[in-house]
Amino acid sequence: KFQEYKISLGDKFISELTFRIDRNGHLVCSGFYSETNSYSVKGTYFFRLDPITEEALNINSKEFDFEFRSALLSRSGKRRAEQAERQNNTRKEPELLNYALDDLILRSDGGALLIAEQFFVRQYAVRDFFDPRSRFGGSTLRYDYYYNYNDIIIVNIKPTGEIEWATRIPKIQETLNDGGYYSSYAKAIVRDKIYFVYNDNNRNFSKDSKRIYNFNGRNSVIAVTEV
Repeated sequence: KFQEYKISLGDKFISELTFRIDRNGHLVCSGFYSETNSYSVKGTYFFRLDPITEEALNINSKEFDFEFRSALLSRSGKRRAEQAERQNNTRKEPELLNYALDDLILRSDGGALLIAEQFFVRQYAVRDFFDPRSRFGGSTLRYDYYYNYNDIIIVNIKPTGEIEWATRIPKIQETLNDGGYYSSYAKAIVRDKIYFVYNDNNRNFSKDSKRIYNFNGRNSVIAVTEV
């Protein structure tokens, strides 16, 4: 039968939600919330819904710590974010942008793993002032699309619903007009570990590297990260 459930985190905005059905028939729900809008992430939440009693169980939420949320900000942006944190200005506190919720994996002990990746597309209009295909010269307007697949986030949730830890796999993948065909990642679960496989810039494996270099389709190596 059709059944409607009201899902709420109080004054927090649920920006991402997914669910699975566990071995007891409960709906295991998890995702991200924001203090501002539907495009950003400040923390994560978890709860179970009993479809018989319609009761919500193991309700927990956790705000990502400041360093986690501000890792990609510039120096000036981080200073403004620190000031907002001191003033408890929730509208200006840092939040993660453009993260797509990819998977909710149920653990054998009743816990769960939440996996997300930053993804967005930038469009630029470029005007060519000389078009050799035209008999009369002139200009044409074309559009370039930059596909961005960046950091992966993994959140580990206890069977009680408590958020145990959250970690980030740093990567930058920005390619031009290819649909992001060789970007993003693949994953495999092997016993108590998850392996993430993705294309990376070979400069990121230099001992002298002090930054994350972009994978743009060239200078590519296959990277594997174990969690």
